[in-house]
Amino acid sequence: MVMTGAQRVKKHYDANRESTLAKRRDRYHAKKLTKVESKLPNTSELIPLEESELPNTSELIPLKESELPNTSELIPIELIEVEPVEPIEKDLIDPTNVLEIVTKNINSLENQTDGNKKIRISNMKSIINILKPVNYKEFIKALKSRPVDTIKQLNLFQYRPNKNYSQNTLIMLYSAVLFYFDKFNIKVKLNNKRKYEDQIQLSDAISVIELKEKNQTTIPTFDKYLQRVLNEYGIYSREHIIVKMFQQVKCRDDLKLIVANVSSQLDKNINYLVVGEIFRVVLHDYKTIDRYGDVNVELDTELTNLLSHYMENHNIQVGDCLFNSNNISKIISRVNQKLGYVGHGAINLIRKMLATEASELPIKEQLKVANQMCHSLKVTNSNYVVKE
Repeated sequence: MVMTGAQRVKKHYDANRESTLAKRRDRYHAKKLTKVESKLPNTSELIPLEESELPNTSELIPLKESELPNTSELIPIELIEVEPVEPIEKDLIDPTNVLEIVTKNINSLENQTDGNKKIRISNMKSIINILKPVNYKEFIKALKSRPVDTIKQLNLFQYRPNKNYSQNTLIMLYSAVLFYFDKFNIKVKLNNKRKYEDQIQLSDAISVIELKEKNQTTIPTFDKYLQRVLNEYGIYSREHIIVKMFQQVKCRDDLKLIVANVSSQLDKNINYLVVGEIFRVVLHDYKTIDRYGDVNVELDTELTNLLSHYMENHNIQVGDCLFNSNNISKIISRVNQKLGYVGHGAINLIRKMLATEASELPIKEQLKVANQMCHSLKVTNSNYVVKE
């Protein structure tokens, strides 16, 4: 039996209904998602057909209504609403932003001095550099959920070959973690938080033992040490001048000084050598500034003349870094090694010499030296005095 056109259309439709509907859905969704409008062809480029080339419509046989496909059997297309995709914050996928987030958070804290914020940021930077988190979320997860692994990495880290962090430095890092938990209300299991607290106690106990062992070693008097530096490096050397400055200023590793004059506007975050008739050292940035405030020490005539000669020889001007180094401790460490004084640190050896000599003075004089060293008399006598 010969099939009519309508029957052929319906048979083809029935056989390919699913694929036809699928194609329609794909076209529909593609159009909905991309919202790209169809571009109309450039009609100026179309070549018109001759009348003889047009199809003869008189030959077309119109379909009867009975021959049309039954539209009641068609499956309606279900419209699917596409859910919006949550944007991923740049902060969570860019590891270079971990320190930026931490810095921003700490700087936003109220009732914290700039000096305290700077120390906290520095400690957190060290932790980030050791753990190398891929993003901020992973960093916080490592601190609060994997304390054992975090503590192990901090303990084993070597900032240079065969040199691990001291116990006192580790205490500062663990304290920084607990500080961050507390100030930003980070929920941590009590047992995990206690691991950091226990580690602080362990490190503190170890440091006391190490300190007792170190303080049983004989150290030179300051005058003997200074004379050896003078003999080795010369009177106008950087090394000799730095040691004499520590003798008068009695600071920590804070002699990263910028040269200024008496009329200069001093930045409260920078340490200075202020030149004039008599030179003076002004410290705005050091470890215990929150307790002792700015340090302003007038240098004696001898040291002023040495510094003036040194600056002239090295063409150092106002605005320059005095010793052309951001690591005075490294300079002193080399001096100590060359002179054979090892086991007491770098600048710590200088502070121990000063504190040990002061321990022979009357108690009020001891307190004066402790204040000049910017820590308590108890710390001076327990941490810096070396007994034979």
